Amino acid sequence: MRVVPALPTDRHCAVMSSLAAQTFSDTFAHLHSASDLHQFIQTTYSLDRILKDIQTDTVFFLCNDEDECTADPIGYCQIRWSVRHAVLVDTEEYPDPCAEIRRFYIKKDQHRTGAGTFLMRFILERAKERDVRTLWLTAMAENHNAIAFYARFGIKRITDETFVYKVGNDFQVSTAFATKLA
Repeated sequence: MRVVPALPTDRHCAVMSSLAAQTFSDTFAHLHSASDLHQFIQTTYSLDRILKDIQTDTVFFLCNDEDECTADPIGYCQIRWSVRHAVLVDTEEYPDPCAEIRRFYIKKDQHRTGAGTFLMRFILERAKERDVRTLWLTAMAENHNAIAFYARFGIKRITDETFVYKVGNDFQVSTAFATKLA
């Protein structure tokens, strides 16, 4: 496996849009109606929105070694460097600089193959290289597999506060998780 930075090209935007839609659907389709899911995906993973994400954040594709052109990545991660969440009020426990894992998805058929671990270790190494001291994310309360996965890397729930956002006409509840990096 190898990790490749996403570039603001038409090809990478199309690949990312497709991968993001697929992995979000695979993970959350059972929680939402088809129309709500479709509306969310059309808005959140449009080519224009993906281009903006790639231009403003750091996005990495996880690829099999055979995928030399990044045509069919098996996962991706989107990072926002130097971003602190409002719930990280204890600067001693969660010191600056902070970074957010905004999205972290692996294709369903690649779960439990080591792909997620490979990508997370890569992200942790990049964060340490950038002297990030706190890495945080939000995760949907219903995403028990992801929450257990993050816990393996010391990323723990840090608040009972929840955050609600819309998926189509439906609502999804998330909460914040973080870890202090050495």
